[in-house]
Amino acid sequence: MLKYMGASRRIMQLTRRRRKSPQAVLGVIFCIPIAFIVYFAISYSSLNITPESVRSVSLTIPSGEQYTYDSDEQIGIFVNAMLDSKKISTPIRDISGESPITIQFDRGDKILRYKLYPQLNLTGCMVIDPDGSMFLLTNDTAKSLLIRSELQYLYNDYFLPTLSVVSGENINTVLPESYTWLYKKVDNNYYSDNMTGTYDENSAEIISIYPNLNSFLKFSVEPSEVAYSFITDEQEYISELSYLSFTEDTEITVSITAKWSDVGAPDFYGEATYSFPLLYDIPAEIEMFRTEFNAGDAAVLNIRHLNENEQITIESQLITSETIEYTFTDKNTTVALLPISEDNTAGTYTIVFTVSGASYSYTVNVSKTDTEPVFVNVAQEVYDAMLSEVAVRETNERLAAVFTKAGKEAYYSLGETFTAPVSGTVLSSYGKSELISVDATTRKILGTVYSVPDGTAVKAAQKGVVVFAESLPSTGNTLIIDHGYGVMTCYFNLKGFDSVVGDSVLQGEIIGRSGSTGFTDGKSILTFSVAVNGVFINPAEFTG
Repeated sequence: MLKYMGASRRIMQLTRRRRKSPQAVLGVIFCIPIAFIVYFAISYSSLNITPESVRSVSLTIPSGEQYTYDSDEQIGIFVNAMLDSKKISTPIRDISGESPITIQFDRGDKILRYKLYPQLNLTGCMVIDPDGSMFLLTNDTAKSLLIRSELQYLYNDYFLPTLSVVSGENINTVLPESYTWLYKKVDNNYYSDNMTGTYDENSAEIISIYPNLNSFLKFSVEPSEVAYSFITDEQEYISELSYLSFTEDTEITVSITAKWSDVGAPDFYGEATYSFPLLYDIPAEIEMFRTEFNAGDAAVLNIRHLNENEQITIESQLITSETIEYTFTDKNTTVALLPISEDNTAGTYTIVFTVSGASYSYTVNVSKTDTEPVFVNVAQEVYDAMLSEVAVRETNERLAAVFTKAGKEAYYSLGETFTAPVSGTVLSSYGKSELISVDATTRKILGTVYSVPDGTAVKAAQKGVVVFAESLPSTGNTLIIDHGYGVMTCYFNLKGFDSVVGDSVLQGEIIGRSGSTGFTDGKSILTFSVAVNGVFINPAEFTG
């Protein structure tokens, strides 16, 4: 208005100077409002759309979801919303997020894209047209757009509050079995969202909580009413999660009903039900009964409360593998054997076991008796066939492949004694060394060598399953039995086999005959070895 008055005074001054006629002055004055109308008409028309010119409208929300409309009614809603706006010279600051809503108008000859930035309180909306000009939707117009279901993500209370199971730093979000949720939009009306019976609790991944950690259930918005039920095989508990206490690993079915009140016209209200599996997971405990060992011994570990998804890792210079193979003996007790290789030197070692986030440290002493090697004169052709680098490597690789396939099923009871496979004179025991004449290398005996007549019956040291029966360059006819717990017995230098792969054998059952295959120095012998988790140990640990 002030701008208008100023312009009028200037015109009148010019009129007096130039002595224009009253009719001319009036003509100029009447033209000024028309100029303003034209100016604003040009401003609004820069939107370049009319309901008649638009073929379709596409709306894209920040998440990437796109909605397309081609009906006259829907096109009219979006076009008229854009036209019912006021051009602004500076952007509004209180807009919702940095990512805009995109509205695309297809005119046939041209695609026009507009960016919408709703205000934080959802009372208005800023629009930027393809030319970069800024407009502000009126409150009513903005409201008509913002209550659309496609834009419900703008409402903080649209989503049902989340439920989390917290145990220490572990947080698991739980999905509802069913729910009904009502939330208020800018028009003060309630809009609903619900889900019933589509969630399968049986397919839900079990959640673990630990008694040594602070464990509880947490809603993102605290309900006005909530009821908890914890059901085990034995009974039902009505309490808070933090009050539960068990002495053994316990599987629990959790049932929850939560309600958010509708009293006082809140921004949201509703209810939800949850049902999901929970494991009350007692931390694994490790016991090692010995700390004094000889090279070739096996340490026995007794592990309680170990679950199938838990692994024991170890850190020690004494151990070559990082993961211990174990086998469950009952619901809560696990036994593992830790082989101490002949390759270890005598000394003191620290072994650190870690499981379920808890660490156990043991200091052990390893003794070793070194003796002078026995000189063995070997013919060149025998060496080439049986003791050369190529022959030894092939033998070791094939044995290692068998050891890696050890099953977790136990075929005998831990603590049962193994028996010697033959009766005979012991020519060499575990850990002895032989000096080979051809290359002056030292060969370790990783078993017990028996001198027996050719064709002597060889018996299974303990019950198990035959997993290998083939000839190898260094060990000749070789039969291997898997006994479980990572334990395998090996029978080398056999004349022939009385069992085949897949046979279940009993302790004392004949599995083959002694002979002189492989390297035997021309004698009829049987070499008997025991491997624990792929490491050869002293058979005396099992046979006594």
